[in-house]
Amino acid sequence: MEFRSLSVRAYRSLYIFCDKRLLYHSKQATEFFYIFSYLMKRVLRIFPGLLVALVFTIFVIGPILTTYSIGSYLTDPQTITFLII
Repeated sequence: MEFRSLSVRAYRSLYIFCDKRLLYHSKQATEFFYIFSYLMKRVLRIFPGLLVALVFTIFVIGPILTTYSIGSYLTDPQTITFLII
């Protein structure tokens, strides 16, 4: 009877150890995918507005406020650099 009690305790200990280990690795994987998902949602939420603001600034506000002609403003290296960077 004592041997069976010992084996049951060993089995329970092994089960708990494996269960906690699997839960830990599952949680790490879930956290990674949560962080990745969060960052992707963040990028998809921020960049469209940023792109619209950039295009609006370069092609609407820039020509209104510049002292250059529209052709020289649009071909100016600083304008192109602002668009790229």
